[in-house]
Amino acid sequence: MSVLDNPRHEEFAQRVAAGDVSASAAYVGSGYGKRGASQSASRLLNTPKVRARIDELRAAVSARLKKNNIRDINTRLDALQWGCEQMRAPMNARAADPAMQVAPGGDTGLLIRRVKRIGRGGGARLIEEFRVDTGLLGMMLANERQAARELGQWDSKHVDSGEPTMLNAALQNSTPVSPSLDVVSPSPWLPNPRHEQFARLVAAGATGKAAYIGAGYRQRGAKQSAYRLLAIPAVQAHVGKLRSEIRERLKDNTIRDPNYRINALQDRWMRMRRLIDARAADAEMQKAPGGSTGLLVRKLQQIGRGDEARIIEDFSVDTGLIRAMLALGKQAAQEVGEWGAKPAKPVRSANKTLTLVERLNAGRQRAHDAGPQ
Repeated sequence: MSVLDNPRHEEFAQRVAAGDVSASAAYVGSGYGKRGASQSASRLLNTPKVRARIDELRAAVSARLKKNNIRDINTRLDALQWGCEQMRAPMNARAADPAMQVAPGGDTGLLIRRVKRIGRGGGARLIEEFRVDTGLLGMMLANERQAARELGQWDSKHVDSGEPTMLNAALQNSTPVSPSLDVVSPSPWLPNPRHEQFARLVAAGATGKAAYIGAGYRQRGAKQSAYRLLAIPAVQAHVGKLRSEIRERLKDNTIRDPNYRINALQDRWMRMRRLIDARAADAEMQKAPGGSTGLLVRKLQQIGRGDEARIIEDFSVDTGLIRAMLALGKQAAQEVGEWGAKPAKPVRSANKTLTLVERLNAGRQRAHDAGPQ
């Protein structure tokens, strides 16, 4: 689209697209009078040509800002995707490393190899230890959780978050205003242009307060007014539609997609199960009571000093692995919306209730038949 024929309309569109001033201020700054500026700005914003020109300018500004800008959701999600791939690489490399195959479950890629010295003087020796890399597993969970939060697919209460909690998410002051305001949406616009602008700003990641001011309203009482505006069913539904459309555009079988993240969790879960099975089948682990469970880890340590020093085997429960499995299972439940759901209350049997009533009535009848004592 070319520059608008009316130079004042073009100036107005440029100022609104920049986002630095309200619509009424942009109207006055374009050379119009202050009287009735708010109402006139709303009417001008609703003009199809002006509205299209503003969207075009915002798209151009957003495109310039998006490249390697941490304010942009795509930049952050690309970084999370890169981190996911980088963390999976050492896991796959360890699984293929011949040096790791000497340990039970070394082919899972979940173990890390450490060499340490035990003993002193002439009796000192170097030994290998293999431990579950809980640090890497924890970082992978955090990376995937961050992606889910970025996309509004994560709820702080750990319940099904197919739709974000709009009133809470939009009113958090910690959420920065995103420059990705070019919400190209097939959804119809709201009749009130300020409401439409407010909905687009919220859907793009702005706080309720910032979106309220950015839509041309006053700063005084902006947070409370934004809360009330978000509570309007039509506005709330429109924000939800805009967010859904944004999320659909971002899905491309990467960390943006819940199924991709759940499949990654499933892969690591199966690796952990294979590690437990490998330990359970290892002949060295059968020396310890419970070694066949696969939940024990074998360590070598020195006891005593001098000529009396000796190396012993120590078997203990691998609490790091168990905690990692618990954390992974919890995150999977949160991803699919099954975490925090209250169990259904047991329904009392009608037969038992009737039996109790019958017994009470029978007792009363016997007391009546016996008469006064």
